[in-house]
Amino acid sequence: MHDDALIVTIRSVGGTTVAKVSGEIDAHSAPGLLMTLDQMLDPAGRGFIDLSRVTFLDSSGLRILVLQLMRFEEAGGQLEISAASSVVHRVVSVAGLTEVFGLPEDPHSVQ
Repeated sequence: MHDDALIVTIRSVGGTTVAKVSGEIDAHSAPGLLMTLDQMLDPAGRGFIDLSRVTFLDSSGLRILVLQLMRFEEAGGQLEISAASSVVHRVVSVAGLTEVFGLPEDPHSVQ
């Protein structure tokens, strides 16, 4: 997926899929991101979302992350945020979801 403000690349190796997201996740780009993740990530497998290059995240983007996590849990798979920018970490932290996504309390320790 390539939007003016959002780029998503997907890489699969064996049963593991990595989605690397760059740019802004907002009300404009969130629907496309949801569609891409729904189509490209196998919720019964293992998935990682790399958000290290996300420059903006609003509540619609946070909703997409929660929906993906729920989708994986319902299918018996495992989804992790493998990396998060300070912007993502701040939004997830303010929402009280750092433990839900497995993010450390210290945003500088996220790789």
